[in-house]
Amino acid sequence: MELTDPVTVVKGVGEELAKKLAILGVKTVADLIDYLPRRYEDYSDVMAIRDLHPGPVTIKAVVKQAVGRYVRRGMHLTEAVVSDDTGSLKLIWFNQPYLSDQIDRGDPAMCLSNRNLFGREAAHPLDHGRGSAFDGMHVD
Repeated sequence: MELTDPVTVVKGVGEELAKKLAILGVKTVADLIDYLPRRYEDYSDVMAIRDLHPGPVTIKAVVKQAVGRYVRRGMHLTEAVVSDDTGSLKLIWFNQPYLSDQIDRGDPAMCLSNRNLFGREAAHPLDHGRGSAFDGMHVD
């Protein structure tokens, strides 16, 4: 494999993915190596719930309750309460009804949010990984 070869020589990159990469300007193996994510956020600094502040935060907690319900005009709300040794926090997801079936009471959870942290609620957490499923990094 040479740096000047098209990305299709990379295992797992077929014609469809090559078309999508071309839109991003990635046409060769060298382009793929040089391509950087639009944003990189490090969530490896785990905080206690009592120490939370607005901005990027990561907590390690246990799910105490999770429930999903439909509210006005078919909008679905999934709410979970997570706790650590220092307190509790309500997490809210909008229009993701499948989450209420995936989050179980007693599950360990790594929860992160970089927005909308107010009081004891965090809206739109970026992940709800179950402990080891989340490695503390988020790239998109």
